[in-house]
Amino acid sequence: MNKQFGGIIKINRIQHRLTLRYISHMTGLSSGYLSRVERNKEEISFENVQKIFSLMNVKLYDNHIDGEFESGFYRFINDVIYMNDFQESFSKLEQYKKQICSSFSYIKYLLAEMIYKVNTENIVKIQDYFYLEDYFDYLEDYQKVLYYEYIGLFFYNKF
Repeated sequence: MNKQFGGIIKINRIQHRLTLRYISHMTGLSSGYLSRVERNKEEISFENVQKIFSLMNVKLYDNHIDGEFESGFYRFINDVIYMNDFQESFSKLEQYKKQICSSFSYIKYLLAEMIYKVNTENIVKIQDYFYLEDYFDYLEDYQKVLYYEYIGLFFYNKF
């Protein structure tokens, strides 16, 4: 199994408001091991990934979903940048949300969700997205720039 999979586990754990201690207790895996996995310091078996995702009620899907999602993600970003109607392209991304929770595309989805909410003023707490900085290894440079632009845009519009 890929060492880089730990970030996906961690981001889902945070989203589900679960502690390492709870996951450790429920899966029989040590907290130390889980912490090392989440920091991409140790590999994890497919069986253990299934245990953890099952606990979080996250299904593992085939990787072909990532390719489909990526196409929709780039369309959404282009719609936002060129000020097209981005609501339609975001609604198409939302169809993939449950299917990409167990993949690297999930971080991109969360970035798109943050951008969508900032643009539609539906965001309650921008702080809920600060943790995405911890997952910049999964994003391209322009996506990191978008993150900071939209965090800044939110704060600028609040004052």
